[in-house]
Amino acid sequence: MAAFIVAIYGYILSKIIGMLESGHSTEDATFMVAFFWPKCLLGFCLAAWFVGLAIRDWHGNVHRMLLLRLLDAQQKEAKRDENVAT
Repeated sequence: MAAFIVAIYGYILSKIIGMLESGHSTEDATFMVAFFWPKCLLGFCLAAWFVGLAIRDWHGNVHRMLLLRLLDAQQKEAKRDENVAT
């Protein structure tokens, strides 16, 4: 997800920089920078957040793993109780 976001906003940013270098009218370039730069900045921050989440949960989310183990233990106990009752 982060790579996709960086690719999209990187493309938009390259178009903005290209427009600034090509010599378009100052008003058009100013409007494009004012409109798209905050979106690019937020997109890059979102991509960095996704990368941070991926690094944090690289070996799995500990809370989720614990809950899954508890669920497995409960299901095994329920099966054992069914076998004893029958």
